[in-house]
Amino acid sequence: QGWTPDVIIGRGEFPIGCSVRTLYRMFKMGIFDCSDLPMKGKRKPNGHQEKRGKHAFRRSIHERSNDYTSFEEEFGHLEGDTIVGQKHKSAVITLVERLSKVIITLQPEGRR
Repeated sequence: QGWTPDVIIGRGEFPIGCSVRTLYRMFKMGIFDCSDLPMKGKRKPNGHQEKRGKHAFRRSIHERSNDYTSFEEEFGHLEGDTIVGQKHKSAVITLVERLSKVIITLQPEGRR
């Protein structure tokens, strides 16, 4: 009708009369073992790890109050954030002073 029998490639291939979606469900339910597959169930080959989207030097605002006891009453502590524009072409940097709630906005050239 709209699908063809899939074949699991590996040792002892055998045709399965189902869609790819059903095949993935069977792996998720544990009917088949991922370790029998050529890539052993891994999504990326050669041990590749995704490095995008990780914040290396990120600190929570709750941790800062432990380092500075007068954090809430002292003027000059800024909280920064970045707002990325449409199609990821531009950005706006916002800085908020914690005591007076004054907002400072900066527009960098491009995204860098």
